[in-house]
Amino acid sequence: MVKVSVIIPIYNVEAFLGECLPSVQAQTLREIEILLVDDGSSDNSGKIAESFAAADPRMRVFRQKNSGYASACNVGLSMACGKYISIVEPDDFIEPNMLERLYNCAEENRADVAKARYWEMLDLPQKRIERVCGAVIESAKPFTLGDHPELLSMHPSIWSCLYLRDFIREFGISFISGRYRGWEDNPFQIQTLFLARRISYVNDPLYHWRVLSPMDYVKIPCVEMPIERIDAMHSFLASEGCSNPQIYEALFRRDMVYFKKIFQKAALADLPYLRGRVKAYFRRLAAEDALYTPVRNRRLVMFPCIYFMLTKFTLPLKRILKTAKIRLK
Repeated sequence: MVKVSVIIPIYNVEAFLGECLPSVQAQTLREIEILLVDDGSSDNSGKIAESFAAADPRMRVFRQKNSGYASACNVGLSMACGKYISIVEPDDFIEPNMLERLYNCAEENRADVAKARYWEMLDLPQKRIERVCGAVIESAKPFTLGDHPELLSMHPSIWSCLYLRDFIREFGISFISGRYRGWEDNPFQIQTLFLARRISYVNDPLYHWRVLSPMDYVKIPCVEMPIERIDAMHSFLASEGCSNPQIYEALFRRDMVYFKKIFQKAALADLPYLRGRVKAYFRRLAAEDALYTPVRNRRLVMFPCIYFMLTKFTLPLKRILKTAKIRLK
């Protein structure tokens, strides 16, 4: 029996597969399958995946035209045969006992989702810097998102989890992309955590997440993409009739981090669009918070702060710097 299906979406990561794939092959849990989905790589990633698969019968390679992270993960979800599903990103690697620890944790607690903490890793020319990330949850008992909504305020880290395959298929959970690629892990995270009836947790870090740049907001292709992800998460909660103010509060904290990234990415030409979207965002918060007075008071007071940052500080500062650069030429 295949206990865990490991999905690895691959796109132009030839420099990292030599560390990622052996870490999955070396898992102490041997009853696994490894699904390598090559999303139309233009480098040698596909060939590397094929060479690993030729030497390991647990590996299968799937190829498709470049369609994005969400599409590649969905191919893996559709082909998975294991009792549980894991997603490992191809520029990361995992501890040798990660799958075994999470599998045992999920089985003991009959969990829909088993989750662990992780390392954030930055490779510098002379050394590797790592720090432990993720919530610390002391209770050994399984829980729901309503019990620990702080999980929503942190990085999605969908790859430090196991998901019961029957749970994924029961609720029709999949990756959603939308008009813009990037950050597709956000809607997937909120679907899985909110719908999970039992979540189990390991406080030890078991996954190594590689940060390719200290200023990771440069990964944002456009300012519209994070806003689309914010909209998707709030729309999902609304569609499910969420009435837990702590969940909305935790999501609000995540939203503020994303708005910060939007401001850092924004150009002067984005100002009219962002003004309208910021106003629309807080109008929706007002509607969401109509039932949640304690949350409403804290969140709505942020509107003038956000609006001030956007219109009075961030973009004017960009204009000043741009003008100064022109004068120096």
